[in-house]
Amino acid sequence: MKTRQILVDQVRLLLDFIKSEFEVDVKIGAELEFYVKSDSVKQIDEILNQIPSADCAVEKEKGWNQYECVFSHERSIFDLLECISKTKSFIKTICRQYACKAIFDAKPYPDDYGSSLHLHISLHDKSGSNVFSTEATKQTVLGKVIAGILDISEESIYLMCRSPDEYLRFAPKFLSPTNVSWGANNRTTLIRIPMSPLGSKRIEFRLPSAATEPAMAVYVALIGVIHGLSKDLDLPPQIYGNAFEAIYELLPLPQSLEEVKNIFEKKATILHYSRILTPKLILDNYL
Repeated sequence: MKTRQILVDQVRLLLDFIKSEFEVDVKIGAELEFYVKSDSVKQIDEILNQIPSADCAVEKEKGWNQYECVFSHERSIFDLLECISKTKSFIKTICRQYACKAIFDAKPYPDDYGSSLHLHISLHDKSGSNVFSTEATKQTVLGKVIAGILDISEESIYLMCRSPDEYLRFAPKFLSPTNVSWGANNRTTLIRIPMSPLGSKRIEFRLPSAATEPAMAVYVALIGVIHGLSKDLDLPPQIYGNAFEAIYELLPLPQSLEEVKNIFEKKATILHYSRILTPKLILDNYL
């Protein structure tokens, strides 16, 4: 609990920095996927119907007995983090009462879909207008933020995926990211730009898993936003097909905790920003 509160406090510092430095506010919504281990459809329906609709919407996902909670971006980021934590605990408790199990593991079944924590991120100016309502190019805010998040994505896995089992989710043909990539409405890429009206345009950050600490996922995403808006980064080409296909020759995601630890230490981009902007979060302790 103490670590989570420290993370939330550092998220606040990053949000304040983004607002003062770039004059934009960040809005984030989320989708949290999970499995219910039960053979009774009626039992599952009863469980899902008890999840408060004021907190989230519940939708069926592609896996067997897999579902997702959809959290609106209209609440504050701090309310979002609290709501995700509360909902996750509530679902686990209800499932125990029914003598079944809620599974928030990243890849509980090797031959089925993994479970993710997708973050939907948008930036808004002083008037409340969405500054992502443009095409994604190297010169636009949308393109810069995509480039920033992609550039730190390998490193960020070390902070978000702390268990060896989580790396099993990075597998082709299960709508999980397998490389550093982005696309429009492409669920095989690490960043997806969902189809939506210009005023609702957003980035879907698909790298965190359902086992990731939500505050850490938000922290990492905000570091990516700052990195992209601060540096003159190249925007990789948009991927239109299945990102896992070898024809695209994309940078593959690390496949082990040891591999990603080396990348985290060598690149040290996240460490650089954390030491300057959020010194109370000692990321060196993760090494």
